[in-house]
Amino acid sequence: MVSLSIGLVIHASRRGVFEEAADLVSGVSLKWVTYESEQEIPPRVRNLISRHSLDGLLVGAMPYRACRDLLPRRLPVAITRSSSLDLALVFSQAQALGWEPVPVSIDTFDHEVVAEVTEAMRLDRTRVSCLPYADDLDVADICAFHRRKAVLLSLSSRLTASSSNGSFKSAKRAILILLFRRAVSPHLAGKRW
Repeated sequence: MVSLSIGLVIHASRRGVFEEAADLVSGVSLKWVTYESEQEIPPRVRNLISRHSLDGLLVGAMPYRACRDLLPRRLPVAITRSSSLDLALVFSQAQALGWEPVPVSIDTFDHEVVAEVTEAMRLDRTRVSCLPYADDLDVADICAFHRRKAVLLSLSSRLTASSSNGSFKSAKRAILILLFRRAVSPHLAGKRW
């Protein structure tokens, strides 16, 4: 049997999920690139491409932006997007911690995904803010978005990191911020707005 060689570029925290899913697939040899910070992506992808003959690459939008100039033109690339299940799971984790689901400020997810999940959860959409992923958004832009939303809700409390998925909640009853660009977390944690 011929095995396909597929490269995966994922955040280190997600590797376990992908490994579990990969156990169900046969005829595919996975070549892993894991990263903790965005700066690690280009050299690791360069190393992957130089060491392996790939039949395809599976990568998220942000890692793709970080490495697209390195990819051979003939390499098939699938760019993944976060799904409604991903967002619903994060809401579930926040609720398990006792956090109210609204008001909420969410980055990276498309408006359609946010609308689908918040409608299914019967949340007040006027208390939900969304900043979809865009190539030209950097950490400062995402932080500014979350800060603006917190100010609009008349918040002036200290935010603290409270879970591994990059969710934040103020010490006072305030706003839930769901971060999906892990590079943003250090810029928001412990800040007074």
